[in-house]
Amino acid sequence: MRWVLFINRIALICNISFFLMFILKDIAGLEKVYFIINTILVLAVIAFFLNFATIIITTIFYFFKKF
Repeated sequence: MRWVLFINRIALICNISFFLMFILKDIAGLEKVYFIINTILVLAVIAFFLNFATIIITTIFYFFKKF
């Protein structure tokens, strides 16, 4: 069960980077530091899939614990 908590924490970090992506994409002058933008973009894409997996895993554990 501890690994589910770990996955939830990673999903939180990825979600924060997802929101950062929307904030940073409009700031002028960041074109020179592509590695920061690319890292945040990769974490944002991972957030989409990780959120889906986290919701499914957490729901399954919730229903098995309830029964």
